[in-house]
Amino acid sequence: MQYKQNKGIITRRVDDSVFLVNPEYDALYQLDGTGTVLWLALSEPMTAKEAAELLLIAFPDADHDTVVRDVDVVLKDLADHHLISGAG
Repeated sequence: MQYKQNKGIITRRVDDSVFLVNPEYDALYQLDGTGTVLWLALSEPMTAKEAAELLLIAFPDADHDTVVRDVDVVLKDLADHHLISGAG
């Protein structure tokens, strides 16, 4: 399945953090570090595997299994907050 940012999400970048608001749900969501990289990458559709590979390139010292697990957690969290959607 590919994931992508939902339309209409308000994004503000402050230093190394990204703040997201879905106007339909009126909630503020903050991402730091790898979450920020992942969010920015999701401007284009990608699978969880592609996202993990991208993060492993960006953070070459990171543990592979930890990155894969973290990507799955962040993707689920973003989907649960209606910030991304999956297709296919």
